[in-house]
Amino acid sequence: MWGLRAALLPVLVTSRSGDVQSLRQLGLDLGLFLLAAIASGVYPLLAFGSPEANGVKVFVGAVALGFYFSLELALQRERVVVLDARRRGIDWRLTSPYLPVTRKFGFLAGACVIFTTLIVAAVVIKDVHENFHLAPGADYWAVAMVWVAKDLLFVMACLTGAATLVITSFATNLRLFFGFQSEAMDAVSQGDLRARVPVVTNDEFGLIARRTNSMIAALEQRTSELALAQLAEEKSKLLAGLSASLSKYLSPQIVQSLLTGEKGTDLVTQRKKLTVFFSDIKDFTKTTEDMQPEDLSYLLNSYFTEMSKIALHYGATIDKFIGDAMLMFFGDPGTRGVREDAEACVRMAVAMQRRMKKLQEIWRGQGYNNPFHMRIGVNTGFCNVGNFGSEDRMDYTIIGGEVNLAARLEVQAEPDGILISADTYALVRDIVEAEERPKLTAKGIEREVIPYAITNIYDEGLGSSDLIRKEFKGLRIIADLEQVSAEDKGAILESMEELMARLREKPAAGPE
Repeated sequence: MWGLRAALLPVLVTSRSGDVQSLRQLGLDLGLFLLAAIASGVYPLLAFGSPEANGVKVFVGAVALGFYFSLELALQRERVVVLDARRRGIDWRLTSPYLPVTRKFGFLAGACVIFTTLIVAAVVIKDVHENFHLAPGADYWAVAMVWVAKDLLFVMACLTGAATLVITSFATNLRLFFGFQSEAMDAVSQGDLRARVPVVTNDEFGLIARRTNSMIAALEQRTSELALAQLAEEKSKLLAGLSASLSKYLSPQIVQSLLTGEKGTDLVTQRKKLTVFFSDIKDFTKTTEDMQPEDLSYLLNSYFTEMSKIALHYGATIDKFIGDAMLMFFGDPGTRGVREDAEACVRMAVAMQRRMKKLQEIWRGQGYNNPFHMRIGVNTGFCNVGNFGSEDRMDYTIIGGEVNLAARLEVQAEPDGILISADTYALVRDIVEAEERPKLTAKGIEREVIPYAITNIYDEGLGSSDLIRKEFKGLRIIADLEQVSAEDKGAILESMEELMARLREKPAAGPE
């Protein structure tokens, strides 16, 4: 029988999915033990002419023992499958129907009761049959009871031993399942999210194992996502810190363009219409020749710090600091439009000169009797902008005659003044008052340049709250009531009344 079993196991059991191997082996072993029980019960009848009761007793006993041994072997197969799955990390795709452990245990208990009942009945029938020839009396019952007691004790001992073996094996398997569950939870608690519980049975333990694995997998994914998010946050902080550090050496717009990939590090330039800002401190050398280095550093650093804040507020690209001079431009890498860039630059220049007035008061209060006075030149025109230098060391800057013209305008500007070119004035004339100054020339500029000195700006954000600015076809009114003196007020009212009277008398012009 064992040879036949060894031949059938690979075909019917071990070649199948792990979750069905124990049940298939149970079926195979029950069939083989049933054949062996039939043979054991029939052979004595045919060979030796034994009573039929003896044959029935042998058959029932063989079937009962075969059932218990089949259960034990099936439970052993289940342990082999579970341990192998754990060793190789197999998660079986369950194909067997769902079979609760309670049903398995109920089947085991019911089978034990049935077989115990059958065997006890067979023993009683056999003993009664063997003593049937005795005459009824005290001897009959005494002998019958002795035979029945002996056989029952023997049968119960055998059945108890077999049942104990099966129950112990069943408990071992349960302990194995609980152990895997506990090991996985311990591993997870220690941070090992690769731990998994083998899923090899389609019962409560398999269900718990699947849900435990799903929970660990979800936790692993969430942890991975958190780790990625934390890494991204750390990189973001690193980039932000790097950007902030680089922005102290380069213009923030240039740093942002490099980090986002909008600008590269190739030696490439473009020709663009920009508004260029140039400034320096009037008589810087003479003003600072008697200063201590610490005082000079303090004044320059506070000056550049305040001016840089204003420049960044208005969106200027800070090109460089050259000693006491500053070079900035509008229109690259981003532009709001040529006119808007020019207006932003002029507004920035006015804001800087106004801030310088306050700084001069602060410096005088600190004992600096000769505070700095800034001159500003602004020009609008086509420049070459981009990376200049070598493959290993380069600057993002602007060059061209229009840059030289901005520097030339700055030299001609008055202390605390702003001098702009005619090209810039044409773009900003709606927001400023300016006076024309003598023509000048600049290196790289063939034409004569007419400069304009800004005297006032019509910007409600920078000027007085009493500013009135109205513009119609054929009429423009710009008034800053804060600057109207008492002496001029009467003349202004007379002029306005004369204008209103003439407007009432004159017929309106027809459509063009």
